[in-house]
Amino acid sequence: MADRFGISKSLCSNTFTTFIRIIANILGQAIIVWLPSKVIKKNLPQPFVKAKHHKCRVILDCFEIFIERPKSLYNQEVTWSDYKHHNTVKVLIGIAPNGYITFLSKCYGGRASDKFITSDSGFYDLLERDDEVMTDRGFQIREELLFHYCSLSVPPGARVKSQMTASECKKTTDDDNLGIHIERAIN
Repeated sequence: MADRFGISKSLCSNTFTTFIRIIANILGQAIIVWLPSKVIKKNLPQPFVKAKHHKCRVILDCFEIFIERPKSLYNQEVTWSDYKHHNTVKVLIGIAPNGYITFLSKCYGGRASDKFITSDSGFYDLLERDDEVMTDRGFQIREELLFHYCSLSVPPGARVKSQMTASECKKTTDDDNLGIHIERAIN
């Protein structure tokens, strides 16, 4: 683009980055909206009702995006993901049970924990008393949710146990099917 417009590469890069930030800020505020609990309950998909997750306000997950290795050693360290074995940025995403994206955090270095991102992003400030938050494995946020008078739903298969009962197997299948909503939104 720099050659096309007859400007330096650094000016082109700075201009492009500035406009991307402006567009993201405008679109992010217009598209990603934290829905009122009444709206969520009114549009709750039948599988959530059937699986007794009628208080589910949001399904949380973090996803990672590969980045080039930063030049700075410090940035290499904070973006290194032991999980992906690569430098990444990590984003917390919240999806309503009906599949609508209701929360998107800023990007964090790949080394940041899900717990830290959830706290630092301001997510807890959006919750209301008795909300249920559904997460995948690895989210150690039960205490923080209890502090906000909310509950955490984690599929039974994610808990450490030698063998599940028949009812736990059924619940795991139902909950894993619900978790597909977030995978669809990310992919």
